[in-house]
Amino acid sequence: MAPRRTLLDEEGESRLRSERGKTDWACGAAPGEEELRQIYKAQGDIGLQRHLLAWEMARGCKVDLRYQDWFTPPWQVALALLPAGDPWNTYAYVHTLFEADHAMLVSAARRWHERYGAEPVAAFGTVAQLLVGKRPEGQEDALRLAVEHVSLAIDTIGPPGIALRWHAQALLQLDRWQLHRRP
Repeated sequence: MAPRRTLLDEEGESRLRSERGKTDWACGAAPGEEELRQIYKAQGDIGLQRHLLAWEMARGCKVDLRYQDWFTPPWQVALALLPAGDPWNTYAYVHTLFEADHAMLVSAARRWHERYGAEPVAAFGTVAQLLVGKRPEGQEDALRLAVEHVSLAIDTIGPPGIALRWHAQALLQLDRWQLHRRP
């Protein structure tokens, strides 16, 4: 007798197939649907991302880091000297990441500075670029940081079609971040 299949709602099944397809595309293989279905049902999307991140990294699957290539504006840029003694306060003066909650961005930037030595170096309306002194410590830390990035700047992974776990994997390798939030 075949094992009983656990069913998710239509949105869950679609999400599961999409994430499994991304892994198959990136790695040439993927965990079984039923295994992922059980994880998704028990732990939700973050649990699924956590499981696939570990699965992909254990098999040496590489993320394409080009989506984090820094944007260089074709127009002339200006240097602004701000009365912000701490790097995270930059976002109290410079608005970036279209319609982002800047109080939340200042708070996040402070955490990022304390944990990773992150310092803002550029802001172009919808883009924030930071240099990083320390990378996340392991997959769980990287996944938590990726969630923070996406909660403030969805377009960091959105239009390019980057999986949340791929952003987490990139954060384990990069010494610079580019966050993006479009109108």
